[in-house]
Amino acid sequence: MNSHDQAMLAFVKTWHPYGGADEEIFPEFGISVLSFYRRVLALLRRSIATQIEAAESEALQAFCMFKLRQHGCATESTSVPRQLPARRSVRHI
Repeated sequence: MNSHDQAMLAFVKTWHPYGGADEEIFPEFGISVLSFYRRVLALLRRSIATQIEAAESEALQAFCMFKLRQHGCATESTSVPRQLPARRSVRHI
């Protein structure tokens, strides 16, 4: 895990008890709120976040999924990342 990944996990660990600090995500990491929570969720779902205890990892994953839903992004509660449906082609008339 690189230092950027570690900083993102530390940010979530610090702010999740307070409901997050979404307004600080872009200035701190230069990415949107949705991208941030998606990336943190992916980090937590992979085994690279081994220094985090299972209970804390589950709580942080639940928080990330809550934040994604709050910002209009549907998530699944399984540990397997969801597959996006294939794009349909647009038929021009």
